Amino acid sequence: MKENKPQNQQDSKQLQEAVIQIEMLRRQLEATTQQLQMVAAALDQIAQTEKALEALSETKEGTEILVPLGSDSFVKATVTDPTNILVGVGARISVEKKLPDAQAFLTKRKESLNKTQDKLSKTADEMAALLGRLNQRAEEMASGAQ
Repeated sequence: MKENKPQNQQDSKQLQEAVIQIEMLRRQLEATTQQLQMVAAALDQIAQTEKALEALSETKEGTEILVPLGSDSFVKATVTDPTNILVGVGARISVEKKLPDAQAFLTKRKESLNKTQDKLSKTADEMAALLGRLNQRAEEMASGAQ
């Protein structure tokens, strides 16, 4: 009977360690999922920008357009130079680019985000699979400890 007690303590400790590992992995998976959502939102924004640039490429100087302000609010504006675009390059810095260069810049950004999305998806899938295995192992340990 004395031999069971240390074994039960060891089993209990292993179960606690498994539960901690599961919780840490669950948090990592949540963080990865949030990153995936941010990347998806950025890709959606790029798609909208690409459509807007395509429409702008067909717009002539002097054309009146509606500029979105957010919350379904717009302001009327007149296009003064449809060939030069201010493009955000990061850290709240924008640079002026010719329309084709702006489109190429967005294409490269989209490709980079797609690669990031693929890596994050693969990582999330691996984490979810590992989490499933760890949960199963912890359940087996818990039922064996009873």
